Amino acid sequence: MAIFALERDKTFIFHAMPAEKAIPDQTSDQGDSRDATKHDINELDRAYEALPSNILTGKNWLTLAGFFAFSLLCLWGAVGSQANASKLEQDLSQLQGQAQELSVKKGHLSQEVHELSTYDRVMEIAEDYGLTMNEDNIRNVEK
Repeated sequence: MAIFALERDKTFIFHAMPAEKAIPDQTSDQGDSRDATKHDINELDRAYEALPSNILTGKNWLTLAGFFAFSLLCLWGAVGSQANASKLEQDLSQLQGQAQELSVKKGHLSQEVHELSTYDRVMEIAEDYGLTMNEDNIRNVEK
């Protein structure tokens, strides 16, 4: 018994035949073996036409469905990750804007503190309340 794999339209078909048909008898004349070969080819053509071109067994269908489900999950994960990254990027830019606003406010308030704490202004407020400066109580501290 011999097993042959024939490729036709990228679909493999396996056929088994007796070894006598696979290797023609050397003693017979060439005409007989050619007729037998044509007959075998015709049989193979009919057998091939009888088979459906896309045989999808239960195992193959399950594998295909699993692959499809896995692909959908990957696609869903990628879209979800992209949406999450976009939201995080938007939140980051919003926080950076708030930090910049607070930095500007801090600068303005710091400038206002320096303006309000000048010596002339403090002396003016002290005179408004009737306070006087006692030079004996003043000490100069060097840094």
